[in-house]
Amino acid sequence: MKHPFHSRHLVFFSGFLAVFVVVSRISAQTSSLTVLSRQVVEAGDHKIIFERVTPPVRPAQTAPSTVLAESAASKSEPEPEMLLLSCTVHQGEMTEIRWQTPRGEFVVWSSVNFHLLGPVDRFEHDGRAWRLSYGIGDEAELLPALTAFRALPQPGAGAVWHHVAQAPEGAVAEDYAGVHALHRWFEVNRTELEARHAQMLAENAARAAHRAANPPVRQDTVIRFWPVKSALHLGTSTEGKEAGQ
Repeated sequence: MKHPFHSRHLVFFSGFLAVFVVVSRISAQTSSLTVLSRQVVEAGDHKIIFERVTPPVRPAQTAPSTVLAESAASKSEPEPEMLLLSCTVHQGEMTEIRWQTPRGEFVVWSSVNFHLLGPVDRFEHDGRAWRLSYGIGDEAELLPALTAFRALPQPGAGAVWHHVAQAPEGAVAEDYAGVHALHRWFEVNRTELEARHAQMLAENAARAAHRAANPPVRQDTVIRFWPVKSALHLGTSTEGKEAGQ
């Protein structure tokens, strides 16, 4: 279930900590608040509405009953290792991958377009697991390194493979374990990843076409706030004392 977006800000006043909530869509929590005062500011094509409201009542926190079950389930899974990569996709085709180990920086060229990975943040291979975190960008220019990579003997059309372009002195096989495992995992799940990526591109294009045909109407901004007594000034504010009476 998608929750209405709102951002929360804290601002100090004399004796008070004011909590501001910027509401884009009315939620059940904010719609039930009593509005004590209201001020409207014209801002061109929309309005900014400031509403002072009664503080929301927070529901009692209860410990989730699934904690023990999740803990037991997690023990049966391999503990993930961290794999941090910096990726550049060249001409929408091949990816230049960089990562660091205590021995230095590694650079590998891959036949995989890493945009196909999408939101993948965890994968397993041969009984080991990795937590994947990567930054990704694009390079449209044809660089000499890409030309050199394309000229290398390839295992076959459409094959998933990678080539080491740079490695520090003293590099060992374990330094490549995560990247190698990621390519083998991609090979197994390639069809699903390509289908998901194609679906995402189609959905993005459909949304863009819909927005172009139906330009969004600028909505009013509603800022709701309520005062909370500051522990630093508790009891020193006249307004706070009157409010508590």
